[in-house]
Amino acid sequence: MSFFTSPRHLPLPHDFDGALEQLRFRAEARQRQLPSPPTARDEPSYSAVHLVQELRMHQLEMELQYEELLATQTASEALRERFEDLFEMAPVPYLTLDVLGVIDEINLRACHALGLHRDKLKGRRFLLFVAPNSRERFMQFMMDVLSDEPHATCAVELTQPDGTVFTAHLEGASVPDQYGNRQCRIIFFDRSFR
Repeated sequence: MSFFTSPRHLPLPHDFDGALEQLRFRAEARQRQLPSPPTARDEPSYSAVHLVQELRMHQLEMELQYEELLATQTASEALRERFEDLFEMAPVPYLTLDVLGVIDEINLRACHALGLHRDKLKGRRFLLFVAPNSRERFMQFMMDVLSDEPHATCAVELTQPDGTVFTAHLEGASVPDQYGNRQCRIIFFDRSFR
């Protein structure tokens, strides 16, 4: 998984028919462990017994699917938490902007670099922190990232609320969000930051 890849879009199994067949096999094995319903000698009763057996089989399949969904959900939540920890504790300022340049996600290092608490940064346009003489360069960088460029870089001057200006080297890549909309993931470097 690359630095800019999101774990939200994990591959699904390609062999769905094989997975369903395996699920059916497991349900049949589980059904064999259950006591058999009494059988009747006449035909209508046999049809009812057969129907009950089929319903029991479908119930077992559903229970197995539910167990697998719970296991998948648990694994997915663990993976999400791990990704959030990696994002939060990254040794560089790291943030995600939407197509309009609004800050969607930001780690602690980026909050520190921009001189504000996360609550005051999320939902604000990143361009507000770009010095006026660097705004055109930053807008071109955003267009490059959100176009067909797989990876874009640029150097811009960023400003903090107290007026401190520093030069940052930005690296960005376009990634889809959970709804498939494009986002710009950015990391930036400044040697004066520790």
